[in-house]
Amino acid sequence: MSRGYRGRPSTGCASCRKSKVKCDETVPICKRCLKTGHDCVYRDSLELYFRNETGSAAKRAQDGWRQRSKKPTKDGKTESRESSTDVVSVSPISLSNDSKPTQLDFNSSLTILPMLAPSAIELSENRFFFDYVLQTNRAFPYSGIMDFLPELYRKSSQETCLPEALAAMAKLNLYRRTRNQQLAIQAAESYGHSLQLMKAALQNPETARSNEVLISMYLMGMYESISIPGTRKAFWNAHREACIHLLRHRGRPDRTDVISIRMVQMIYIQVLTFCMSTKQAPPPDVDAISEYFTGDLPIFKLMRILHDVAIVLNEIGNEELAGNAPERVMPLLTKAAEIDAQLGAWTESLPQHWKIQSHELNPRSLPKWLHPLFQSHGAPTVRHTYHDMPIAFSWNLHRTTRVLLNVTMIKTASHMLSRASTPESMTGGLPDFRPILLDNGTFYDVSASEEVIRNVVEYIVPSVITHLSMPLEGKPDPSEFSNVSRLRMTLLIWPLATSTLVMNGSLSGIDLHRRGPWLRQVLQFIKQDLL
Repeated sequence: MSRGYRGRPSTGCASCRKSKVKCDETVPICKRCLKTGHDCVYRDSLELYFRNETGSAAKRAQDGWRQRSKKPTKDGKTESRESSTDVVSVSPISLSNDSKPTQLDFNSSLTILPMLAPSAIELSENRFFFDYVLQTNRAFPYSGIMDFLPELYRKSSQETCLPEALAAMAKLNLYRRTRNQQLAIQAAESYGHSLQLMKAALQNPETARSNEVLISMYLMGMYESISIPGTRKAFWNAHREACIHLLRHRGRPDRTDVISIRMVQMIYIQVLTFCMSTKQAPPPDVDAISEYFTGDLPIFKLMRILHDVAIVLNEIGNEELAGNAPERVMPLLTKAAEIDAQLGAWTESLPQHWKIQSHELNPRSLPKWLHPLFQSHGAPTVRHTYHDMPIAFSWNLHRTTRVLLNVTMIKTASHMLSRASTPESMTGGLPDFRPILLDNGTFYDVSASEEVIRNVVEYIVPSVITHLSMPLEGKPDPSEFSNVSRLRMTLLIWPLATSTLVMNGSLSGIDLHRRGPWLRQVLQFIKQDLL
């Protein structure tokens, strides 16, 4: 058991902490150290986070154990720690035939089975690998998702943070499927242990650069993002920042270390999607990252464009906040239009196995649990097929990025035109949306961006069917909901959330096919299962 909750760690310098006096925390040197001539050394922000989180995680776990220890069992006895290895067996489940997806009742199909601890651990790990790992098709490189994790985990030592980080996420994942509170408590304990081991690993520069530490940080971020939805965003952000911090210290990629290359690529994709969604600049000092995306593979070309999109969205956001004149924003609108043209050209340079095939949708061919979604107004009438799931995901990365970029271009152009308009040029109190002559001599028209967004969303909508029902290598047929891996739904969150926000927001007028309400319904259904 942990030593108890110690509260928030001190942010004062080492000298003041040692002397047990209050530090004024002046940077780079506090007044006391300036007066005494001592070295003024502050804790790293990452260390502060881990010290704080270790305490809070331990407190959560401790509270959970205390609560459980007081809970009587059926025979009237108090439950002991040895009985904590209970796990659950889940029967197949399906949606009702209502017009909308209903809340899934996991508890109605649960059978509690006492098992030995190794079996419980194995069950949760196997389910996690089933839900989030997609094996690579050897004929096509980069066709897997997190496929490096089982091997990395198998080779890791029990003294490293990876086994505990994976155990935390695996138990939490199984808890989300079964709602067995025992699993939630055990997940919190494993998470607390992983934080302690992570703290120790970061003390050694060589260990901190290891694959085990980086993927453990990523898994701990996953844990934070779904453990208590809506309340732990700051914690997830801290893990994301920690991943970036670790990437900075990895140096140049070792071309023989395939696991390292695949892992960094996966993490940096998430970093860029976060930056684009929040208009934050991508990390400026991770120079070696670009070397992980060299070559002519379509995903590498796309990642380089996404990096440029993140930069220009951040620059435009900064100019808007500053309220600068249109002439200051014009170069950025020009840059955004040029990058959008690159995104358009990307689709024309793809190899044959990246191409999309479109077919008329026969609702009867869909799994029964999907019928309620596709009987609703706004559902697609066609389905798209892709060579594999990573290609489908890459297409949606491209589409969602293009939606964000064109929404920003519309807002920027509207801002420029409203600043430049006179009362005589206004129509109904709105600026005249005439084409804008850009710095490169081409014209930008708001209606063109609206058309791009409308067309892109029309491709995102059929991709929902693809993600939820396409065959996956090494996975069972998704005809039963219990056979559906959560990876399918996780990969849809970003495109669905972005499209839903746009088509139900200020640009809802461009939604000619009423996709907005349907997208919102699908997003609600997916979050219902994931969270």
